[in-house]
Amino acid sequence: MTTVHADGDDWDRYIGTTRPSNLNALLRRATLDINSLLIAAVYDSTDADTLAALAEAACEQADFLRSQGAADGQRSPYSTMSIGSVSLGKNKITDDSVGTFSSRAFQILADAGLTGSAPTTGWE
Repeated sequence: MTTVHADGDDWDRYIGTTRPSNLNALLRRATLDINSLLIAAVYDSTDADTLAALAEAACEQADFLRSQGAADGQRSPYSTMSIGSVSLGKNKITDDSVGTFSSRAFQILADAGLTGSAPTTGWE
């Protein structure tokens, strides 16, 4: 079971817009996305600053998913789709994206030292 990094109060604090009706699904998906960026990161999971960075990054990622039309937290590559005589319309990728990640969310993690760079202890 995934522990979600943010909740509605965090959304209000960091994003400040009306909560989407699917906020819980967006925050869960955003947490999974954020966790994939934390694979090599070493951090104190009880540190208040770390927890705040994770919450803010999760909210930014959830907002990114929402802006990309993610109804259930899943981003579709198509804005329209038909079955009969096949008709697909591609979603545009905004400048705010790095693949499927919010550049703002990544920057928040990087600023907090959570992007998983290799340890430098012992190097002179």
